[in-house]
Amino acid sequence: MSEKMVPPAETQCRIEILAGIYRRQFSELARLRRHICSITPFRRFRTIVEPGCGTGLLAREITAITDALYTGIDTSDSILSIARRYIPEREGLTFVHADAMEFLPSADALFSSFFLTGLIDPASFLRSAADVLPPGGFYIVFGEYNYSGIREDPPSGLTGKIIECLRRDGFSVDLGGKLDATFTEAGYDTVESGSLRGKMQKPDRDFISLQLGSNDGISAHSRLSWEIAWGIYRTRCSNSIWYS
Repeated sequence: MSEKMVPPAETQCRIEILAGIYRRQFSELARLRRHICSITPFRRFRTIVEPGCGTGLLAREITAITDALYTGIDTSDSILSIARRYIPEREGLTFVHADAMEFLPSADALFSSFFLTGLIDPASFLRSAADVLPPGGFYIVFGEYNYSGIREDPPSGLTGKIIECLRRDGFSVDLGGKLDATFTEAGYDTVESGSLRGKMQKPDRDFISLQLGSNDGISAHSRLSWEIAWGIYRTRCSNSIWYS
């Protein structure tokens, strides 16, 4: 069901739930972002574009540590309204309501966070993204779930239901497990990458409810552990040193 087909009150409720999920996720991954930022050559970037910028959480953090011009793109104007509420647009910082598959301006670097798994064909998007980057331009992935790598204890079938729903909605549920390979296929070199696994914890009931339509699949004893991949990639060019 599209956002326009959902009653306004229900739409706003869903947006607020999503925003809450994003905030919790962002908070939990603060240490990972600090590591990625510490090895990212921000001094090389004059322009940064973030497809799937959501509520602007990453924008707030990134624009505080670089003077590069920033453009955030998202398909949901309702989500962008939250971004504009917390980080008002100004000279050098812009949010655009658009589909990044159709609108992606040129940039020195592309940043994204939990965006690529939502695409049916991430490699195709990345090939298009390479066209807007200069030779040796950067694509930094701050996190992508490997949904197929979810661990569940005790096993109850909840993981299978989550993956089934995500796959039905067009998510690339295996992307996090083959992030480097996908970038290689799309014409990038891997500069540095890795993955981390979260501790076993109770499922996010808001996330489960949004995906499954209810929390009926969660038992009092359900625990999940998520795997997250990240990476710094460059479009291929000869005789280049990534950190120069």
